[in-house]
Amino acid sequence: MKEPGYIRFACDRAEKAHEDGKKPVEFMTPEDKAAQEWQEVQYVDSNKVTRKLLLCPECAEKYRAIAKAHAEELMAFENESIW
Repeated sequence: MKEPGYIRFACDRAEKAHEDGKKPVEFMTPEDKAAQEWQEVQYVDSNKVTRKLLLCPECAEKYRAIAKAHAEELMAFENESIW
């Protein structure tokens, strides 16, 4: 049986970044609750190139921790408390 409307979700981080050594790949509809745990992020790298990543729930959690720490460092920089 074919069911239309599924999207392939695959984490953009390397296999070794995952606990089991495999990239997570799942097929879901956008309405699936599990799809909401995946996160699309973008950032500007050191060459001023915008990079986009799709992150599985495991990697999304790690990314949020990095983003929070980075935001705190930027606030400290803005207020000159780290210099």
